[in-house]
Amino acid sequence: MAEELLVRDHLSNEMLQAGRHLVERLDSDGCEVTSAFWLYNDENREWRLIIASPLVGRDGPKKFYLRVLDANKSAASDEIVIHPHHIEARDSGNRLVQSLSRAIHTDASLSGIRFSRSVVPGQFIEDAYIYRSMG
Repeated sequence: MAEELLVRDHLSNEMLQAGRHLVERLDSDGCEVTSAFWLYNDENREWRLIIASPLVGRDGPKKFYLRVLDANKSAASDEIVIHPHHIEARDSGNRLVQSLSRAIHTDASLSGIRFSRSVVPGQFIEDAYIYRSMG
């Protein structure tokens, strides 16, 4: 069974690797991930992995979370996984997802872009780590 990741107020290498591996598993499962990034909430002092897909809008977030759970279950036994409490599923048309995509646009490959203390239309981004941002 995969080990669960402890999400901290600083972005650890374990968090970065766990996020990347989850997106890779979701890609393999055909989840149509258009954007994936860690986002820091300064008020709560907490990181959340935001995953955007048109499937969230089409099928609802509950069904998408089930796919996330399945992806976690398929992780290798020595792999660290992210608890769903630290993951937010959003539709690809979500305002934050679209704004971030306009500021930092990537292709479908997985990147590793740090985006800190910046403003995107309608929101201040304290800190983010972007794997993919296609809107």
